[in-house]
Amino acid sequence: YLLAVCYTPFLALQALLRGWSFAQTVAHYYFWQTEDILLVGRAVSALLGAATIAWLTLITRRIYGDWAAMAGAAFAAVSVLAVRQAPLAAADVPMSFWFAAALWAALRLSAHERLRDYALAGLLVGLADSSKYHGALIAVAVAVAHLQLRRSPLDKRLLLAAFVSIATFSLTSPYVLIEYERFAQDFGAVV
Repeated sequence: YLLAVCYTPFLALQALLRGWSFAQTVAHYYFWQTEDILLVGRAVSALLGAATIAWLTLITRRIYGDWAAMAGAAFAAVSVLAVRQAPLAAADVPMSFWFAAALWAALRLSAHERLRDYALAGLLVGLADSSKYHGALIAVAVAVAHLQLRRSPLDKRLLLAAFVSIATFSLTSPYVLIEYERFAQDFGAVV
């Protein structure tokens, strides 16, 4: 869905410049000029990969300080897996971006007890999960951050984070609900 949001203005501009209908433009780029549309997807992936390094820097700075954050950012920037995945239009890079953002939000919960901080953490968990199902595992970090401060597991803030996470996942992955049987089958194959 993120790529659809990015492809739409590109395709709309191309339709306007060429004097074609939007449907003709989509067909043209889908069947004949696929490399241009792939370039848009790869650019989005590369930007998210670079932004993931920024999230990792913020996380590392919060835990270990400035020097470790700089070293961590340098290592992350040249990591074989990150460099290999960043130019691909695949689900791993967006999931890593949202995963790192959710980890940052989980770390913030130790210093902030506001409802909006829990809602933000839930939103980011839902987006990580929506990008790739394994992203849901970051919910553990949110729960641990909450529970390590001896807050109740039934606290309204943690329940809000869970609700926002589920709602975000449902809104950003509507076919999970529309085609639930297919989702359950595919999810079972992943697990």
